[in-house]
Amino acid sequence: MRDFPTHPTCAPVPLEPFGDDGPDWYDVAEPAYPSGGLDRLTHLVLVDGRLVDVWTEPVQDTRWMRFAERFDRERSLAFVEPRPLEPPKAPYDQILDWLDMLVGGLAAVDGLDGEPLAAEGLALPLDSLDIRARHRLESAAGILERAGEQFPDVEMGIVLRRALCTVWDTEPEVVLRAASSAHVAAGICWAVGKANGAFAPHGHLTQSGLGEALGLPCRLSTPGPTMRRALRGMLSAFPTSQAGRPEDCPDLLPLGRTDLLTSSTLRLLIRLRDRARAAKASHDPQPVLP
Repeated sequence: MRDFPTHPTCAPVPLEPFGDDGPDWYDVAEPAYPSGGLDRLTHLVLVDGRLVDVWTEPVQDTRWMRFAERFDRERSLAFVEPRPLEPPKAPYDQILDWLDMLVGGLAAVDGLDGEPLAAEGLALPLDSLDIRARHRLESAAGILERAGEQFPDVEMGIVLRRALCTVWDTEPEVVLRAASSAHVAAGICWAVGKANGAFAPHGHLTQSGLGEALGLPCRLSTPGPTMRRALRGMLSAFPTSQAGRPEDCPDLLPLGRTDLLTSSTLRLLIRLRDRARAAKASHDPQPVLP
């Protein structure tokens, strides 16, 4: 008698009943049985480890039915209907979506203005504060003033001061609970500097170089995310690893606002907006109404 393979995923099935010369066989892959399907139970008869008979029958009303039910549950949990793939967006739509996220909405994208910034509305409410809060704000403002002098763009001093006023107006506890005034200034420098692309490789100043020049006790990135959250406020969650940034766009930290961007950064965004909209108009012309 011949030996026949008994691999669990390749169960032999007889084509004809046994004859004197043994059965004819072919190999079939393990089927994916539907729930309640017929002939799910296969019996193999081995004599001295050699297959001599095989037959199938329904699994219902047998002691193995519980296994079939468990396998059905596993298959139902494992199956996830695939979502249809969405076609990739055109490059101009990707840029417009990125600008929307970067500056805080379509209205902000429409209203981008590249006029030089004015140092107005930057007074801190020192007279109404207790001694501890006044000292914290004055000290942080002094460090940020020195930080602004380190950047080639003179408007960085304005947006750094404006960021301190913004954090104090919206979440003063972030300023008061910081480890020191230097930590407040470091976090603001990190968030505003990255929002304007002021650090290398885009800018001429490194984060470590700025920290050393100011004598800060920590890396800028240590308190940076806390200040980023305070500045962005209740807007949508931050994108991870700048995943939403188109390849040819500058690596800017999305704060969702335009008042903390210098005029040179705003003009760059305006150019990107206008080019993307011109490309969109040329590829997606509006229908001519009769």
